[in-house]
Amino acid sequence: MLHFDLNLAEAIMNRSVEERLRQAETHRLLRQVRGERPGWLRGLVSRILSRLGRVLVILGRRLQRYGSASPLYLEPGEVARP
Repeated sequence: MLHFDLNLAEAIMNRSVEERLRQAETHRLLRQVRGERPGWLRGLVSRILSRLGRVLVILGRRLQRYGSASPLYLEPGEVARP
């Protein structure tokens, strides 16, 4: 039969609670520090994606203009000319 020591169980529980409290405090402090720092990386990524989006829109419009100038389908025996 297994002997269950209440003092040992309480000590294990207290240690686990203390560890969780330390982790929670560490996470709280990290969130606090991160909140005060400027989000330079987030801003940089946002600017890069914004510029990429503008370039893609410009290229898409050019592609549409090019595509509308050329026929979509060729008749059998017809040769595409630029």
